[in-house]
Amino acid sequence: MTRPTTTSSAFTRTTFPRTHDVTFLVSLAERAEVALPEPLREADWLTPWAADMRYDEPAAPLDRKAALVTAEGAVRWAQGLTAQR
Repeated sequence: MTRPTTTSSAFTRTTFPRTHDVTFLVSLAERAEVALPEPLREADWLTPWAADMRYDEPAAPLDRKAALVTAEGAVRWAQGLTAQR
């Protein structure tokens, strides 16, 4: 089974490609006028670890506590969006 290369957002009618580039995804969301919370708009610091942690050894240590706080905030934000539907 192959995975799709894009995910369509029913909320914005914008297609978000599968990527590990957090900065790129944030820019797409902003262009689609999605109101991201501040911690998500500033989550680009996670980009270097998005693929490295999965496929290779990271070049620098990750602040796991800060990453977890950001990820949990993203999940709560997304759950809030879906609860409104």
